[in-house]
Amino acid sequence: MSDRKDLPPATATNFLARVREEITIMMGNRGEPLDQAVRFKDLYDSNLLRLDPAFLAGNRGNGPIISGNAPGAAPSVYVADLTPPPTPTGFTATAAISNLMLQTDAPLFTVGHGYQRTVLYGASRTSLAAPAPTYANAVELTQFIGTVGAYPTNPATIWHLWVKWRTVDGVLSESPAGGINGVMVTTAVDVTRLVAALTGPGNPFKVITTSYTLADGTVVPVGTYTSDAYMGSFVAARGQIGLLAVDDARIASMSVAKLAAGSISVGAFINSSNYISGSQGWSINGNGQAEFSGVVVRGTVYASAGVFSGTVYASAGVFSGTVYASDGSFTGSINATSGNFRGSVNTGDFTSYNWPTNGGGGSHLSSLGLLVGNYNSGKYFQITSVGDIYAPQFSIVNGTATFAGNLSAAGGSFSGNLNAASGSFSGSLTASAVNAVNTINLAGNAVTTQASSAGTGGASVALYIPPYQTMRIVGFASASFQDFVTTGSLAELYINGSLAASTQSPTLTSGDASTCAPGLTVFAAKEVYGGAGGMNVVISGNGTRLVNVAAFGALR
Repeated sequence: MSDRKDLPPATATNFLARVREEITIMMGNRGEPLDQAVRFKDLYDSNLLRLDPAFLAGNRGNGPIISGNAPGAAPSVYVADLTPPPTPTGFTATAAISNLMLQTDAPLFTVGHGYQRTVLYGASRTSLAAPAPTYANAVELTQFIGTVGAYPTNPATIWHLWVKWRTVDGVLSESPAGGINGVMVTTAVDVTRLVAALTGPGNPFKVITTSYTLADGTVVPVGTYTSDAYMGSFVAARGQIGLLAVDDARIASMSVAKLAAGSISVGAFINSSNYISGSQGWSINGNGQAEFSGVVVRGTVYASAGVFSGTVYASAGVFSGTVYASDGSFTGSINATSGNFRGSVNTGDFTSYNWPTNGGGGSHLSSLGLLVGNYNSGKYFQITSVGDIYAPQFSIVNGTATFAGNLSAAGGSFSGNLNAASGSFSGSLTASAVNAVNTINLAGNAVTTQASSAGTGGASVALYIPPYQTMRIVGFASASFQDFVTTGSLAELYINGSLAASTQSPTLTSGDASTCAPGLTVFAAKEVYGGAGGMNVVISGNGTRLVNVAAFGALR
């Protein structure tokens, strides 16, 4: 950076000259090739970066560069082709008074990723008597794009010129066009001062038959000099004109380095000089057809139809008809009243119907199924194309639901089997069957059961206690009698074969009818442990006549 010189003050006499020098160096028209400036357009045209469509449309807020690749795509590596381009063909040079007009054939090569520009080299010569220079004596004069270029120079200067083509990858032709001594041209003499010096009042024109030199060193060539000439018509083989104003012209072929026109009418077509259909350059046909490698439109594009074979980037859009595209990326929202997707919809880190390998999340929707969330973090949801559902500690496969974690519900009803590792119900659970793989843990008195039975002389019921559970059992037994007996009636209650309670009525006689009781009732409570295999507990009662037995059990 130390070799960079600052510009002189604006009041300096050489300020404009230094500004022009720096600009021409940055443009690459002079100086070292590595000193020229690189524009975004240069990188864009070389496919080294992709520009934000909003930036191209005039919105400079977020900067121009998105990245070197499409969103979500793997980084691509640009491989330069260092193959040299061919030597330019058809190189010609024409000298005007203060400009050199240059022309070559169209550069249609494709090596090095195609043509980028033409480089002009030249060496001036003081006189025809001096030795003719070779390419080794030449320096770079300028660069131009296309088949026609121009180089500003001084009048009355002898030039020897050569050109090379340069590829997009920066490789020049190995050999220049122009031969050993180059293409020689000589700019015309600025005749303004000569005409003023040789003509005047009473001497409207002058004929010079022998060349000579004026006192200021200006050479006066052989020729006819006049300040003004008026002719009805003239024929000339060739000429050099500083400024030409023409009302109307018929030109069969014209090479122009710079053309400024208010209106251009083309009957057939207009092409770039390096145009190859489907490959490079651009073309506009008279029938309305056009071909470009890239277009930036700052306004609105109206089209009755369109096909995009690559990627379409848009921050927003409204389509009243049908859109067909093989690929696309939307940085904004998609609003539609309806739509059919025959492919897939991916968000986040998803690219297919597979969980992202980078541990990311998002979603995928296609004919294969639905993926949502982040599988690696254990927060995900999946629906397959056949309707199976997978989530952390839960699945529904072929209509069967499986819970691997906790099941929490306010209530529920299951007509089939309920398989769960664990669960919590704050309300009621109704099921035709409950299969416990290992253990069912229930709060005290959370599960109750009851049974009753009646018989003559005795009756019994049974309550089941699950393995490793304890049940509190309350049993009741009642015995009735309808006549007077000389001995008392008996009522007994047994729990699991052991007498738990009994009672007997007193001996009654007919004289005691007023104190006769309709029956006897006895009850008892006991806790029973179910053991490793569980057990049935029998609650039975015995009596003199009709006996009723009832039992209630509650798991603790």
